[in-house]
Amino acid sequence: MTRVQTCALPIFSHTSDEFFPSKDNGKLWTHEEYSTSIIRNLLGETILSDKAIIEQSITLSEITELITGGSPFNRNLFWKQLISSPLDSDRMDYLLRDSYFTGTRYGIFDIERVIESINIGEQAEDGHITICIEEGGKDCAIAMIIARYFAFKQIYYHKLRRGFDTFLREVIKLILAGGKYPSAEPESISDFIHWDDWKIISYIYNLPDCPIKRMFMNRNKPHVLCSTNDKSQYDKYISLFSTQNGYYTDIAPDKTELLKKDIFIRGKKVNELGILSATPLIGDLNISETYYIYCMEEDKVKFNEIMAEATLND
Repeated sequence: MTRVQTCALPIFSHTSDEFFPSKDNGKLWTHEEYSTSIIRNLLGETILSDKAIIEQSITLSEITELITGGSPFNRNLFWKQLISSPLDSDRMDYLLRDSYFTGTRYGIFDIERVIESINIGEQAEDGHITICIEEGGKDCAIAMIIARYFAFKQIYYHKLRRGFDTFLREVIKLILAGGKYPSAEPESISDFIHWDDWKIISYIYNLPDCPIKRMFMNRNKPHVLCSTNDKSQYDKYISLFSTQNGYYTDIAPDKTELLKKDIFIRGKKVNELGILSATPLIGDLNISETYYIYCMEEDKVKFNEIMAEATLND
């Protein structure tokens, strides 16, 4: 189900979310809306022919409503929590997968113990059914939250990783018609699914020799001019570079709220004391907004001289 939910992630995952087009109401299409469109318009026949789907009389609407959060599953929200919650299968999957493929150990936790400890229970305050963790698995759930924190700090918000994403967006911007993906409307969803990672890699490979091609083909690192949580420092550098060409910016949003979604501990009823209340350490963690400025290796001397001169004049 998690893979169905994320079947419409764009090129290089969330790197190119900003290229989703706007709907009539001015809001951007979301990858969840693309997923539901793919399910309804492209995968419906295949899904409905599955033996388990037939036996349980599950409809496409019930599947897509698990993704969007609509009725009729609001009365059984714990099913949705399996794919979107602090204990969902998606984050368990990507934390371990991203740690493996980046060669780091920041996102590692005891997934087997977490899965064994997941249960359902009634929330003490309102009696609603919710996913929770058994008391014996509390420490493993805490480890998963901390693993997510370090994954953001050391992988997703790493200055070089964000730098390569920044230049990937510059490439994607060049080849998307109007700088936007096709919409999730039924008549254009088939066009959307043809945009994949390999299409961009092929485009870069076939570019004439240029700095951005050498960056990706030779793994030349982007030069980091600024990586800071201090917006005033970032604004200062942007002002310094305002008359120059060749610098690129990126802002990683504050994600602290992702660490503040509580996981309840199961007793006879779900304990009012959740992981956040039971573990003050978790409450002190934050993933702050981070500001980045980059340039190509060929331009670093120019920008470093501007920064050095400004420092001398301060």
